[in-house]
Amino acid sequence: MKKLFTLVFGLLVLAACNGKSEIDEKLESLNAELMKGHDVVMPKSMKLPKIKAEVLKIIEGMDEAEPKVEQARYIAFELTKANDDMYNWMDNYANARLKTEDKTSQVELYERLLDDIQTIGNHTDEAMDMADKFLNNEEVAE
Repeated sequence: MKKLFTLVFGLLVLAACNGKSEIDEKLESLNAELMKGHDVVMPKSMKLPKIKAEVLKIIEGMDEAEPKVEQARYIAFELTKANDDMYNWMDNYANARLKTEDKTSQVELYERLLDDIQTIGNHTDEAMDMADKFLNNEEVAE
């Protein structure tokens, strides 16, 4: 009986040592959410430079006083900003993941990055929608 008790106790201690801490589980969960956000926004972000070029091509040779020129430049700016924000987010994610040793700080950074990727995703969708309407000669709300 004593050997059985020792064996069971040893297995429990071993299992407890190999289990993940609450903060490690939180980091793993947040990281998975961050990757989902990245995987939604990044493919759209990769299309932004081409869409921007299409928008600017429409106004080539137009008089600067044309309202369409100002609108196209505004849309191009928004597309550039959305693209830049995504690449900045990726840099911030890499720094949070690779250069942050304190796990509590890393959780805080991941939570902020999760909010950021949602905001960037929304901005990307809005910029793409404006460009799509512009390219299809529809009314664009700024």
